[in-house]
Amino acid sequence: MLRLLIILTFLALAVPAHAQRNDEQAPSTASVNPSPIADDPAIWDKISNYRGWKVKSVTLAGLDKASAGELQKGLELAEKNVTLYERSIRRDVGRIRFFLALRGYPYSRVSVSVTAREDNREIKLVLDIDPGPPVKVSVLEINGLPEHFREAVTEKVKMKAGSVFSENVMIVDELAVLDILRIAGHARARSVSSIEMTDTTTVRVRFDIEPGAVYYFDSFRVSGASEDLNRLALISINIDKGERFKPKTVSDARDNISGLQLFRQIRISLEDTAPDSLAMIVDLSERQHRLIEFAGGYWSDDGFSARVRWRHANLFKRGRGSSIELSYTQYKRTGRWVSWWPALFNARVVGTLRIGIDDISEDSYDKRAPGIGAALSFAHTRTMKSSIGYVIEAASYTIKTTEKEYFEDPKGPVTWVFYRFVRDGTDDRINPAKGTYSWFNLQFGPKGGVSNSSYFLAEISGTAHIPVTRKLRFATNLHLGSAIPITPALVLLPDKRFYPGGSTSHRGFNRRKLGPLDENGLPLGGELMLTGFVELRFPLFWKFDGAVFADYGQAWRTHGDFTWDNIEIAVGPAIRIMTPVGPLRFDLGYRLTDYEPNEPEFAFHFAIGYPM
Repeated sequence: MLRLLIILTFLALAVPAHAQRNDEQAPSTASVNPSPIADDPAIWDKISNYRGWKVKSVTLAGLDKASAGELQKGLELAEKNVTLYERSIRRDVGRIRFFLALRGYPYSRVSVSVTAREDNREIKLVLDIDPGPPVKVSVLEINGLPEHFREAVTEKVKMKAGSVFSENVMIVDELAVLDILRIAGHARARSVSSIEMTDTTTVRVRFDIEPGAVYYFDSFRVSGASEDLNRLALISINIDKGERFKPKTVSDARDNISGLQLFRQIRISLEDTAPDSLAMIVDLSERQHRLIEFAGGYWSDDGFSARVRWRHANLFKRGRGSSIELSYTQYKRTGRWVSWWPALFNARVVGTLRIGIDDISEDSYDKRAPGIGAALSFAHTRTMKSSIGYVIEAASYTIKTTEKEYFEDPKGPVTWVFYRFVRDGTDDRINPAKGTYSWFNLQFGPKGGVSNSSYFLAEISGTAHIPVTRKLRFATNLHLGSAIPITPALVLLPDKRFYPGGSTSHRGFNRRKLGPLDENGLPLGGELMLTGFVELRFPLFWKFDGAVFADYGQAWRTHGDFTWDNIEIAVGPAIRIMTPVGPLRFDLGYRLTDYEPNEPEFAFHFAIGYPM
């Protein structure tokens, strides 16, 4: 690798890039094709006329858009508020030629033109790049590879005879060969790469592979934490003795231990204990288990909100923790005690017990509900999680709407079972640029027994984030919900209906105002709901981003009321301030439709985090 870099760098520096000069050119422009070996001093004298001027812009011509964008990030003159000096141009020309040399173009030439504005001493630079003839791969040799891997490796590697040589592609291909071997259990597989210049335009690339033995795990050791947490981490490794080595097995073990949220540092190493056996060594550093959190804020949906939580992550030892939380918004007050038990049945199952009380004051009903719930949470993979549980509440409702026939007070306990599944395939949970996020939720309130209300509810949502260009991003969402009462119940409980509208659903309406309303404008909610959005996001300056969006949706009082003819549509602009905890979001929605004429045309929303 080092030898190739030296060869390509020497070629990039040694091949003359002949300077050009046009004596009849206007004084405000200059052209130069510099080479570190052969410079024309007269050209640099002309460039020196603009020494100390501000560089307003730098444009790269002659390269594809992706390469030009990647290269421009590393140029000194492309930074903001840069002053022009000859040495800066020389360094950037060197960077360009070195960048191209590593990608198989060591004979590149660069010409520089300057357009100047003398009134404010600003210049615009254009670097015109001629990549020159490429260096191609004449032969790719892979030696030492067991024959039964040959087909898989041939399909995986991108470097072929006749392709343009690229250092990045060579590194990726070498790692791909090693990954294939390691997935098959060759934990100590190694490769030595070499490159030979066969002539000035071709190279021979060779990988010398040493696969080594197929390895198996024979022991596991955990240290660094308290004895009970060491034992918990040992269980969470979730690898059987005698199991064949796989890289994913090691990464899964790390994810399992990390998911306990008990350790601030996790070090995993593998030690040879025999020619084909490995010991996994885990070294841990514990987190502070006791924590008190205070939070507060003001959001357009909830108004003033406050929360205080005390948490001890290892109160009952072996990762069994507990928390007490009090929260307040103008619509909901909650007190809750929660206890959890990690690695309950296996490494990726957590049991949870909750006891609490909710005091809810909505526009159309009040609810007071002490209750208890138990759940099992499953971490299927790093991106997929689910939970199943049972809840019983001693709920009491006060119906405020004049249309009381659409609500029901069960006058007794309410129970339901639930299942929730979440898949997070985004590249960043706080500020996603690509990937998808989806979830669905099922609830079933069985009739009879201790429950005084029976129903079935299903809800599903999916969001896709798609990069359009390097700076432009597109996001879209679809959210569906359906709930039905089950005999003997005739109507749904008030809080089992759907109430769209607000910063996280339909931004053309204020909180819970989309859908059926009573004669006083109080929301009645619906048995059926559809909402969604499309949004285009782009950077503005500093930590400010902008967006334009279109939201659509409706809630229907009953399934029989469904029609496509009353879908409400709203559009609007948005400003986001990027912070470490997520974007502060200011959205202004304007309704294009007017199926609810008593609601305002505009709705302003202030929230944190993207709508999902």
